[in-house]
Amino acid sequence: MRLIDADKLKKYPIRINHYDKEHGNLDFVLGVESVMEYAETLPAVDAVEVVRCKDCKFHDKDGNCDGGMFYACVSFTEDGIMRTEDNDFCSYGERKQCSMGQLVLNKLKEENK
Repeated sequence: MRLIDADKLKKYPIRINHYDKEHGNLDFVLGVESVMEYAETLPAVDAVEVVRCKDCKFHDKDGNCDGGMFYACVSFTEDGIMRTEDNDFCSYGERKQCSMGQLVLNKLKEENK
């Protein structure tokens, strides 16, 4: 399943009230309208955006997590060592603030895996 932003879908540029009537194809536009009407009837999914460990302010480069006095992020491995992986997440995650350079480095690192 893939979640989408339905509000952005509503802003699709080809709509019955907004298209090139001289060069546009009315049948195509009516098809778009039909799909949009169908999308409006679909139920909303109960979902929240998560913060992955790699983006969490409590996660460090060694896979350790210190959430403060009240919790710590852990996962148990076969060797018994507790660590979190980059793509893990929890309900306490808070996105770290980082520089644009760090964001670029993180993206490059992710692409080269």
